[in-house]
Amino acid sequence: MTPSSQSTLHTPITKQNLLGRVAPAVCLLFLAPLVAEFLLGNLPIKLLPALVVLAPLYGGGALLIRELVRRTDHGWPSIILLGMAYTLVEEGFTTQSLFNPDYLLMKMHLLQPGYISQLGIGAWWTLFMFNLHTVWSIATPIALVEAAVPQRATEPWLGRTGLIVTALLFAAGVIGSTFLTIKKDHSSPRMLNSPPPHPSLLCSRSRPFCFRGCLSPVTPVGSRIHGSPGAWHSRLVPRSCWCHQGWIGGLLSHCWASMGSL
Repeated sequence: MTPSSQSTLHTPITKQNLLGRVAPAVCLLFLAPLVAEFLLGNLPIKLLPALVVLAPLYGGGALLIRELVRRTDHGWPSIILLGMAYTLVEEGFTTQSLFNPDYLLMKMHLLQPGYISQLGIGAWWTLFMFNLHTVWSIATPIALVEAAVPQRATEPWLGRTGLIVTALLFAAGVIGSTFLTIKKDHSSPRMLNSPPPHPSLLCSRSRPFCFRGCLSPVTPVGSRIHGSPGAWHSRLVPRSCWCHQGWIGGLLSHCWASMGSL
């Protein structure tokens, strides 16, 4: 083999190695929102360009979870656990649907079935969200892409720079979606600074109270307020239930700490 032919072969192999390392990550970045929103039926196929907007939140989250797990030599139990943590971030802080009975102004009263006043959540909706995001939005796209590249299924696909970029993408997706939700629900960003409730509130049988100016008890879903016969409490998140989000931070820290035992 001549030196010229050797140099000709060397360049394509280097590029192929680079593309082969990044290609599964890019695929997962866009497959996650495709599975989470389009294959589920939430969005029509004509809105397929919206994948670019949805990729930072869904794809960034799935890719970040996958890379963290594979870099630390953990397996699927850790992916499931961090998928649950992802659900808490998206539905608890970002879209806030775990606390909002009038999510997206659909008038569906999502929290009414199995409402737990001490936590400000609906048992049915919370379990549905945990199953949906943990299994469908996170685990399924990861499994599909890893099955497509079985020889690299347990290896990291990104270097340190790629991991940092992925984390920044996910952070941008979370921040963008959060403030979009705040804008739609007319809530004040300063409510994000409210301190978490004391742990005793989570075990108390009495109705929880909010902090920092919100000293009235939380109104359960479906109850009438201000004496108006037809007024339903549909502003649970923006006006009176930010205090419930304090327990989510504790669960997130437990999810991260539990990875070491899996």
